[in-house]
Amino acid sequence: MSEKVRVGLALGSGASRGFAHIGVLEVLTEAGIPIDMVSGSSMGSIIGGLYCAGMKMSYMHRIAQQITKTQEYRFIDMTFPGLGLFRGQRIEKLIRTLCGNRRIEELNIPFVASACCIEDAQIVYFDRGDMTQAIRASISIPGVFEPVEIDGKTYVDAGVFERVPMSVLRKMGADYVIGVDVGYRGGANPKPKGLMQLMLTVYDMVEWEATQKRLECGDRMITVNTRAIDPSNFTKGAECIELGRRAAQDALDDIRRELTGRGVAL
Repeated sequence: MSEKVRVGLALGSGASRGFAHIGVLEVLTEAGIPIDMVSGSSMGSIIGGLYCAGMKMSYMHRIAQQITKTQEYRFIDMTFPGLGLFRGQRIEKLIRTLCGNRRIEELNIPFVASACCIEDAQIVYFDRGDMTQAIRASISIPGVFEPVEIDGKTYVDAGVFERVPMSVLRKMGADYVIGVDVGYRGGANPKPKGLMQLMLTVYDMVEWEATQKRLECGDRMITVNTRAIDPSNFTKGAECIELGRRAAQDALDDIRRELTGRGVAL
């Protein structure tokens, strides 16, 4: 009897564009694609973590599409002087409310959140410990959120090393890895209209340069065209989700063919 083929899903960073991961997850689960483990970077760590914790896709969808500008402002806790524009305490409180006081090793599906350790100058994959703290470290875009200190080390978003954390899924035993990239993939950008949009756009371009060197780690990359979405605007959840659904639908036939070719019954 052949061993079960284990499927890993890597959800990349992308600020508000990361809501597209919800649409991708909806399509994959509706199609019966097995997801045995998930890795996430930045916004991908939030969506992936909630999915692995058992949050219903319908509830995640509803939260994302109902965010208004007023609600967005409630999570702004600016700090000056500091190591970032925002303290991040309010968004951390929201994540903890959604996740509960869960530990990563207790989740329904194996999950890792990626972050960059400043002192060690390397990626760290959190596969155990406080889930909220790990996700908060993963979303700490340099200059935007204050970094997180864990056990005396300083952590920020790992996107400049690996925007879509696929390699760690191989180490976890995944036989087939699906990556989801919602970020910048080359070409012109719209003129930035504010500091946040400027910072996120520049960071996105830097991430893309690093991402191109790691694309070979996965078997299938789902690329979502979010070029028209301002990464600093979190009120476009419904639009991002639909973009994610379209991209996943476009890739679905190939994923089915490749998995069935490996003996996975769909």
